[in-house]
Amino acid sequence: MKNKDIKSAILFPVIIALTVGIIVMVVILNVRSTSLVNELTEDIINETVNHYTETFRAIGNENYGNVATIAPVIEGMIGKENAREEVVAQFEKMLKANDNMLGIWCAFEPNAFDGKDEQYKNVA
Repeated sequence: MKNKDIKSAILFPVIIALTVGIIVMVVILNVRSTSLVNELTEDIINETVNHYTETFRAIGNENYGNVATIAPVIEGMIGKENAREEVVAQFEKMLKANDNMLGIWCAFEPNAFDGKDEQYKNVA
């Protein structure tokens, strides 16, 4: 009986210590893995945002370059016969050539482009 009590006296604390050790390891691993997952998720989000930011910037710069190219052409058409039709044709050509360009327009003071604002009023 005394032998059994000694085994129980040794085995019981060892099992408790082992159980506590395993629980502590699980908690530590859980905390570390959660932290690592959060860091990796943040890195992925930052990389994705940077990718789309650069893509958007490239599209914007490309379209700005197109507009900067056509602006002097439009200015050269001021006052010419059929200037509106030519501008519309240039805009259509540019829009068809650039899938990333959603729209293009120009604006002038009343009658400053070709003096025909009244003629084109309410006409699409």
